[in-house]
Amino acid sequence: DEKNEPRYDPLHPVECLEMHLKKVVFKSFQGYRRQVEFARIFVLNAKVLGIIEFEVYNEYSSETAAYQRMLLQVENRASRDAQFEYKSSNLH
Repeated sequence: DEKNEPRYDPLHPVECLEMHLKKVVFKSFQGYRRQVEFARIFVLNAKVLGIIEFEVYNEYSSETAAYQRMLLQVENRASRDAQFEYKSSNLH
């Protein structure tokens, strides 16, 4: 039930998002709504993040990557230095 799920509260920040987290890897990323919402927490709140890596299946078109970047609200990211990498994988 989505109404009962906890939300990230910027007024009570998580220490690792503020000072420590430098890399996040999302394995088996397919771009489902819940995956995007979870990834967005890191994009918007991790202040020292350097790399966000998405492991995607097979080819990931530049159009799909651009759409995902829009959903992730990359332009509002907390870390201006954060780089987004998409790595193809054919694993199931």
